[in-house]
Amino acid sequence: MPIVRPTLYNPHPFTQYLKDNSKGLWQQYTQHSFVGQAAAGTLSTSVFVHYLKQDYAYLKHYARATALAAFKSDSLGEVSVLVDAMQACVRESKLHVEMCAKWGVSRAEMEQEQESWSSVAYTRYIIDRGMAGDVLELLVAMYPCLLGYGEAARIAADDSKTLRQGNPFWPWISAYAGDDFQAAVAQGRQVIEDLVSRDILGPQRLKRLVTTFCETTTLEIKFWDSALEIN
Repeated sequence: MPIVRPTLYNPHPFTQYLKDNSKGLWQQYTQHSFVGQAAAGTLSTSVFVHYLKQDYAYLKHYARATALAAFKSDSLGEVSVLVDAMQACVRESKLHVEMCAKWGVSRAEMEQEQESWSSVAYTRYIIDRGMAGDVLELLVAMYPCLLGYGEAARIAADDSKTLRQGNPFWPWISAYAGDDFQAAVAQGRQVIEDLVSRDILGPQRLKRLVTTFCETTTLEIKFWDSALEIN
């Protein structure tokens, strides 16, 4: 099915198409039990700290991928957005450091943490897509992280059953549901939509982009799975 042009009721047709063709993976990801347990305040602290340390390592590679996307772009407007995204990775990592400090884990310990195989598989897949493909394919590979965290956090924040007061994981949810991160989601989504509007997506290229999106969504699911499995 060809990608339709943006309309008032469907302003982001390509990224919506990716989600609609994920064969249920998108729902599995954005409604993952890791986030559900964090929202309920029942997540194990050891699981959450393990996740924070692994995600801290992940952010380093995500920043590298963002730099690669900027290198591959021929638009200064896109480069500007991608530079902002790299800086956002640094700001996001500070949240991880601050939260870990509450449980007695120092930045030095986080820096020394061995990267898990789930993180290695995920981050190197993104870099591989960037090296093998163009800037659009790289951004599609990166997009599940950006969009998914924004959607998952917003779902949790909008749920009346989510525990806010006294929930040690609420600051994590509220950071991703907050205006700053949601603005980054909107900005990243628009870059992809603008790239698609200037491209001609034939059936094979569209199929490849959907495959890339589904594979990185699966790797996101497994990243949270692996955190839960340490218990």
